[in-house]
Amino acid sequence: MILRNLLTFVLLLASSLSYAQNKPVLVISDIDDTIKSSRILPRGNLLKTIMTILKQAPFTAMPELYQSLYGEGAVMHYVSGIPEKVDFWAKHFLKKHDFPVDGLASRPKGMATFDYKVARIKQIMLDNPNAKIILLGDNGEKDVAVFKALAQDAELKHIETETFVHTLYTPRADSKLGPGQKKYVTSADLAVELYKSGVLSEERAEMILDQVSREVHTHESKVYDPLIPDYLEMDLREMHTHFRSVADGAPESWRSKLMGIHHKFHSVLERRRLMEKIPFCSVSFRMVGVWE
Repeated sequence: MILRNLLTFVLLLASSLSYAQNKPVLVISDIDDTIKSSRILPRGNLLKTIMTILKQAPFTAMPELYQSLYGEGAVMHYVSGIPEKVDFWAKHFLKKHDFPVDGLASRPKGMATFDYKVARIKQIMLDNPNAKIILLGDNGEKDVAVFKALAQDAELKHIETETFVHTLYTPRADSKLGPGQKKYVTSADLAVELYKSGVLSEERAEMILDQVSREVHTHESKVYDPLIPDYLEMDLREMHTHFRSVADGAPESWRSKLMGIHHKFHSVLERRRLMEKIPFCSVSFRMVGVWE
């Protein structure tokens, strides 16, 4: 009798693990400052914000990362705060850069971004209660608060959810990451975290890591734009802690690549902040963008 009960337990456990491994994955992603360089917080420099938006530039290896998730079977939804009347910008960007799209939602006229995003994402989650949900946003405007509201919603407690936030700006009171929210700085550390979460294969994650590692070390004069945007405000000590954390638990061969990316970021940001203390250099070097 004991042996039979033990066998039944093992079979149920194996069945449960098999189900978890085969659980469908649904990605719900923001666009601006999440996968596309947008400078959503202008910090008093409206001209730079406009120029950044017009460039329509994806962050390095983000298209490849989303294609990899799609290739693994993930369903790709985008929920953007962009108004419906001008969402052709988002559609054009996604198509131009080959982002896989299973659904795209934009903000209706007269609806606040926070209210709209909470309601729309909640509905998508409720429509897919058996999926593993991956939420992707940034700490520029409302995403952190939106994700906190969803995490506290009793109707969604039974849905497995992981949240990743692109940390570009100095956190404000309403944009400090909440419990369970994980930061990312590049597509490389995000890919490693998605690998750890079991939604991205080792081969595909390593492909993204290698691409970012090559870019950060070979395109010296251009690296600040698609990979290290000139509006990145992350604290240097916080960045070091973050990359160390990502490297922990990653395959041994990945750790040196992750720390190599970190060291490049540290060097670029340290140099930028030094130059910003010199008025003439702050203006002239930022204009030409060659001092990285």
